[in-house]
Amino acid sequence: MSKTIIEVKCVDQVMTFVNTPVIASGGMGEDYVSFEFCEKWDGYTVTALFWRQGVDPIPVLADAENLYQVPPELMTSEGVVYFGVAGVDADGARRTSEAISYRIQAGAITENTTLPDPDGDVFTQLLAQYADIKLYVASSVSQASE
Repeated sequence: MSKTIIEVKCVDQVMTFVNTPVIASGGMGEDYVSFEFCEKWDGYTVTALFWRQGVDPIPVLADAENLYQVPPELMTSEGVVYFGVAGVDADGARRTSEAISYRIQAGAITENTTLPDPDGDVFTQLLAQYADIKLYVASSVSQASE
C-alpha cells in the first residue's frame, strides 16, 4: 500500500516539519504522520492527537511501522488539521508536545461529492477482464496438469 507520510521531528516539546507532502482531501487510509523523538521521550508510550477547529481531538496509536494515520473523518474537506502528541511513562508522568497545523488541499473527493454508480461501460470492462482471467487460469491449469 502506498502511503503519504508527513515527517515531524520532536525535540523536547517543539515540533518541526521534516517532510511536508501535499495532502488532498477525500483520501482514506493513505495519509500518515511519522514522528522522530529526542531522548526526552524515551520510555514514553506516545499517542498522537488530531483535530480540526470545532472537532474534539481524535487519539491515534502508532501502527506496526510506527506511523500514525491521519483520521479519515478529518480528511473530508480542505482546510487545516491540527496535531500534537502526548506520552505517558511507567510512573504515570505525562509529556506533551506543542500543537502544529497542516493544510489539507482540496481533493477530487470532498464531503459533498457523491461518486456516480458504475455505468454499463464499467460493467463491460469488468466482464472482459473476468474473461481474460478465466482464460489465463484455464491455460495455467492445463499446463500444470501436463
